[in-house]
Amino acid sequence: MGKKVLVIGTSNQAASINRSLAGFASTLLHDCESEQVDMRAYEMPLFGSDRHKEDGIPEKAMEFRNRLAEYDGIIISLAEHNGSYTAAFKNLIDWVSVLEGKVWQQKPVLLLSASPGPNGAIIVLRLAEDYFPYMGARVSGVFSLGNFFEKFDNDTGITDGEKLAELQEKVAAFETMVLTA
Repeated sequence: MGKKVLVIGTSNQAASINRSLAGFASTLLHDCESEQVDMRAYEMPLFGSDRHKEDGIPEKAMEFRNRLAEYDGIIISLAEHNGSYTAAFKNLIDWVSVLEGKVWQQKPVLLLSASPGPNGAIIVLRLAEDYFPYMGARVSGVFSLGNFFEKFDNDTGITDGEKLAELQEKVAAFETMVLTA
């Protein structure tokens, strides 16, 4: 079997634009299989050291950590809530970090972000670009899509030619990193 990529949109909304962007990016892979994660499957109690001491680590955190281990690379599209990670995503990585200090397990990671407005969730993307390597990600590249509803069609994907070419280039570089890892 070939290399496998886990695809994550970090919003827990049913109609997540970041899940859509991540899913579309995965269709641009040529030589890797991909599987998409729904963040709603990993909602759990808020992380806290007292809760960790009293109740242990939630099963869903262990499941996610084990799932990450099964993949050769990760595409993550970060939703931005008030300039940072979504609470659901931050909580998940907080719990997983107790199990696995290097959450991303030294795997190649392609970071994406999208927003309805023009900034394309660039603030959270920059945070992740700085933070993820510390957490064990080998970041292959970053991509931001602003004005999502003007530049993305649910049936065909990115409709802006320049942005599509940019994403194709980022996905190709990521896939090369995955295949040669």
